[in-house]
Amino acid sequence: KGATVLDFTGLAQKNGAVVSQVRIAPSPSDLHAGRIGHGGVDLLLGADLVVSAAADTLIRLSSERSAAIVNLGETPTADVVRQRDASLPTSLMHKRLAKRCRDDAFHAFDAAELAQRLFGDTLTTHTLMLGYAWQLGLVPLSHEAIERTLELNGAAVALNKRAFAWGRIAASNASGLASIA
Repeated sequence: KGATVLDFTGLAQKNGAVVSQVRIAPSPSDLHAGRIGHGGVDLLLGADLVVSAAADTLIRLSSERSAAIVNLGETPTADVVRQRDASLPTSLMHKRLAKRCRDDAFHAFDAAELAQRLFGDTLTTHTLMLGYAWQLGLVPLSHEAIERTLELNGAAVALNKRAFAWGRIAASNASGLASIA
């Protein structure tokens, strides 16, 4: 397969958003641009609801094409930290995202809370969400390829494999999600 990755991490150094655009194709020759255009997202793995519902993300989604796995766990923004009465419009952000995805392909749950309950922290949230998406057939890679990637990465391999497996379990038992941990 061919792949490109375009990371937007400059603001992350100042507690800002981190966005990565990953493109996967059957062959490298099938990839002509690194940036994903308007309406071109097949899958959004949204670990932060605020970033996921941002205008720059929403324009890349399509109600005819896009699927989403969205973490509903709230990450405090600077306003929420500085102003004790500030709150996030979580319901509105959730609705905006759902509207921009295929009806049958919008999935939202508190992945950070599930990771916390299962592993004692939220570091595995992204891997858990990847397992969830893979179980639903939304990631065009084999199980073996993902496992090998986790091994080659070399960071907390056993933990990340377990998180991936738990994401798969969560996707296959959505109604029992609250009692999984």
